Amino acid sequence: MYLKRTVAAVALLLMVVAPTASATAPDSTGNIFDPSGNQAAPRTDGRYVVWLGYRDGDMGAADIYAADLTTGETIAVTTDAVQASAPAIDNGVVVWSEEHDTPSYSYDVVGMDLNTGERFDIATGGSQAAISDGWVVWVSGTTLMAKELAGNEEPVVLTTGENLHAPAIDGGRVVWEELKPDGATDRWQLLTMRVGESEPTVVFEGQPFSRGVNGSFGFDVAGDTVVVIDTTFTLHAFDLAADSEADAPLPAYSQRPTTDGRYVIWEDHRAGANWVDLRGYDLQTNSNFLIAAGSEEPASAADSPDLSNGMLVWRQGGNTDGAIHAAPLVTVLPTAPVGDCNEPAESVTCFPETSHTLRLGFRAFWEASGGLPTLGFPLTDEFLELNADTGKVYTVQFTERQRFEYHPENADTPYEVLLGRLGAELLVAQGRDWRDFPTASPGTPGIFPETGHAIAPEFMAAWSGGGLDLGDPGISFRESLALFGFPLSEPMMETNADGDTILTQYFERAVFESHPDNDAPFNVLLRRLGAETLAARGWLTMTTAE
Repeated sequence: MYLKRTVAAVALLLMVVAPTASATAPDSTGNIFDPSGNQAAPRTDGRYVVWLGYRDGDMGAADIYAADLTTGETIAVTTDAVQASAPAIDNGVVVWSEEHDTPSYSYDVVGMDLNTGERFDIATGGSQAAISDGWVVWVSGTTLMAKELAGNEEPVVLTTGENLHAPAIDGGRVVWEELKPDGATDRWQLLTMRVGESEPTVVFEGQPFSRGVNGSFGFDVAGDTVVVIDTTFTLHAFDLAADSEADAPLPAYSQRPTTDGRYVIWEDHRAGANWVDLRGYDLQTNSNFLIAAGSEEPASAADSPDLSNGMLVWRQGGNTDGAIHAAPLVTVLPTAPVGDCNEPAESVTCFPETSHTLRLGFRAFWEASGGLPTLGFPLTDEFLELNADTGKVYTVQFTERQRFEYHPENADTPYEVLLGRLGAELLVAQGRDWRDFPTASPGTPGIFPETGHAIAPEFMAAWSGGGLDLGDPGISFRESLALFGFPLSEPMMETNADGDTILTQYFERAVFESHPDNDAPFNVLLRRLGAETLAARGWLTMTTAE
């Protein structure tokens, strides 16, 4: 787990409420640990959450508390230290460093097994402890140390350095920063090694953000995935097993990332020091979405996230009244319900069937392009996503049958909102190349020379009967083409997501299915490509999408 400073409170009260939400933030119901005083930066292993609590009237001293997320039971981990800092947790075992003798400024590394209540000593003269799979790592002076708790083995030296900082560990892989002195070519390095290896490997090197501000803006590790936000506010994700890297530019003042290997959650400070949002990034789909929003008045921040075993925890509140939130990750993805819709009808359309909304340009496009029969209900609200064809990031929204993309470069034209090529993308996901499909014979009615395929007679009326509104009289050929795209296959018998084997034809932006037993116009149906795409991502199941 990534180790960051945490704060919390003295007395505990468990409630269940919804975190602060904006128009596009999911309405995830989270456990909130909200006693008096200030608390922040919780850490979790998926079952428990631990945090530091500053004592009332003394912002320089803190205690450690824990709570069982399954029962709400709270535990005072340590309340008698002069100062406690940096708790971390894995498999119910908490580790931290604490000071008892103020003049010495000496910290010891200690632990507690929340499953048994046993407290134990780990090392003297150490700080910045982290834990994973029974291994504890910490910094002692210029040395990075490790100890296996099973069998109470002696600590081992992993490496030494001038200024080691914030070690994180997951599955035996340790990652840390080493800060270099002024004048060094690279002022900080991100390094990694596995417990038992002899030499560390440099993952990334960076320059300082400004004079006197050294180091990255945070990093984390999950398995062989390492993420770091550098001083240009670029998110780097390294797959060390595959020796690959993926980068994503973030807004200025993004920091403190946490990852489970697929999702990255971080603080977004673009709106200011007090108004801090929590955002997420799906490395698999290059999607960027709001999780929890801060506010300007009263000043509130959603910060200090930690993600483990499907559970996300974070702090939300002002500088002196933060509360601890916890929610399953699946409840904060773009498919999560946005909650009650109390906005004026002229600005938003709410769909209680899916607990999502349509607004502004996407709503106007939906209404003008066939609405519910053609496009279906919205299954997400708006978020950001990288378009693989253009390499650019667009605001997008999924409906049952499509993905909308907002193209500001086409403002005030009929092409301001474009549709995703979900039919083509589905074939790619299936490992099928439409160029390999048998083509139509020359002269076949409805053939498109661009692809060599012809629209089946069963689908011609449906294809030509729908289209985007480009201002043409009736529904023109180009309007139908803009909505559905070119045919990418000949008609063929396929089994769909419902298990029905039916006549099917792929188009760039749709998949047509023939249901001859249905009365018109329901004898031709469009595959729910938006729902299928989201289900393939693991964002929802086809059952929940129905």
